[in-house]
Amino acid sequence: MRRKLALVLIGLCAALVAMELVLQVGAWIQWQRLQAASSAGAGTGAPGETVLCVGDSFTYGLGATDPANAYPAAAERELRAVEPSSTLRFVNAGWAGSDSEAVLARLPQQLAVNRPRFVYVLVGYNDFWSERRVDPADAQAFPIELRTLRLLSLIVAWLRGGPTDETPATSGPGTPVADRNLAPFLGPWNRDGVWVEFRPDGRIETSNGELPALWSHDARQIHLDDRETKRRTSIDWRLADGLLAVQGGPFPQGFVLERGLPERSSLERGRALRRRGELGNAERELRAALDDPSLAIDARLELAGLLADTGRAAEAAAVLEPVRRAFDAGAEAALGRRLADALLAADRRDEATAVLVRLLLELPIDDVLVQQLARVGLRTDTRALDAAVEKALHREGLSKTQRIGLLGLRPVLNGEDEAITLRCLVEVARFAGDDSAFTRTVVWNRARFTREGFVQAVDAAGLVGDERERVIAAFDAAHAQQDLTGEGLAGNLARIVDVCRAAGAEPVLMDYPLDRPSIAQAADEVARLRGVARVRLWDEFRTLVAGSRREDWYIADGHCNDRGYAAMGRIVARDVASRIRR
Repeated sequence: MRRKLALVLIGLCAALVAMELVLQVGAWIQWQRLQAASSAGAGTGAPGETVLCVGDSFTYGLGATDPANAYPAAAERELRAVEPSSTLRFVNAGWAGSDSEAVLARLPQQLAVNRPRFVYVLVGYNDFWSERRVDPADAQAFPIELRTLRLLSLIVAWLRGGPTDETPATSGPGTPVADRNLAPFLGPWNRDGVWVEFRPDGRIETSNGELPALWSHDARQIHLDDRETKRRTSIDWRLADGLLAVQGGPFPQGFVLERGLPERSSLERGRALRRRGELGNAERELRAALDDPSLAIDARLELAGLLADTGRAAEAAAVLEPVRRAFDAGAEAALGRRLADALLAADRRDEATAVLVRLLLELPIDDVLVQQLARVGLRTDTRALDAAVEKALHREGLSKTQRIGLLGLRPVLNGEDEAITLRCLVEVARFAGDDSAFTRTVVWNRARFTREGFVQAVDAAGLVGDERERVIAAFDAAHAQQDLTGEGLAGNLARIVDVCRAAGAEPVLMDYPLDRPSIAQAADEVARLRGVARVRLWDEFRTLVAGSRREDWYIADGHCNDRGYAAMGRIVARDVASRIRR
């Protein structure tokens, strides 16, 4: 994993020391965030001042452009608008890939740390395929089970990140807790021009892009778990006098970082000012940086983001033109990904599509690109992008998760065309027919994916002999599988309700902003038997999305986009407001 992270960081600076610094800081930050929450203990905040939101990726905010756009944060803003006197703070304790047993196992510690008045529970999507159970002794370990859904919900979940069951779990006094928002080192840190930002959602942003790992921590160490290799790197950390010291692993001599973004150049000052919300001063600094050839590309990307955020898309597009020419002259993957996002923010769909097509066809495909396509695919020229995806699937060297990710994207880009959907499902069955995600896809779409239609798709794909029989057998086995999601889910939801009430918190059960009958039925059953409140997201979303486009509310893999999470936030805020008015 260190070698992979080093490749990501090498652009940060030429010096090996700086490159290693980013590695260590990244690991340290990820580990430290959760540790800070642990050290904060149960005394944080007064009882009843928080709304605890627990669940999986739909709580975590997968698909949002920023953690501040996940539904808990959106609900807090909305509640402030409708109830200005409210002092409730929303805590996002969601983690992608969690099933109901994982949520239940971690709940006592989360309740002790946050002492919430209300607990909003949204879980069940991963119960269908969960193969790992959380042992009580491991309940407070870093919640990486990431089988995160990165693809079309109709086809398959993909890009599972985080450690496997073989990854050692921490335990004892240094065991991490789930509320990363309480970590004292959240935010950016820097040294010698290199910066690293520890995000409350577990990601690590650096001056050279996002690291391919997720962090966790205990009282002594930061752990970086590589999303692809599942390998872990651990580094000691300590926070003292406003400085962050890290030592161990690749840095036996240790490093010390200062809080905040570096501000040595106009680019760095502009970036720091933008993060602080001083947009006028930030724009002046960033425009000054355009005159420095060594800073101009990064300054243009940063400035374009600022302009797009303030409603000046045409200006942003003009600022990006030299960046586009630079990419055309010498394509580089990291620059291309950043440029595509910036062009989409500037409402330049065709130009962004052209950049993504080039990344798919000319440069090495990695998990970061596949994640980006799942996030932005519906905002592009979908026909052109789909043609590129189809060609990219024939490239050598694709990993299993990358291939599944691209296959899952195609039906979405084609409006869920039946023939293309079945063709992609056949391809998934060819190399992942025993995968639990394939099984869930077939079971949850039993009415759509008939055996007759699947066999026709197999024959249309030209499969013969043993391979044909194996693929059809995989479909038959999946089709015969019962959807037992509701059975185990109902039991765990009932326990979640009991644990919340024992801690003096009022639980509220939700279903998804998607049509998942078995999950809604389990929540309904527990709500009836335990006399607990329900928030019916799908009923609300069914009305919201009627007559609109899928991409108005969701990203390509079925998770919400910013608008969808904002709608979830409004629904939850309305429910909270009704409760505090009683």
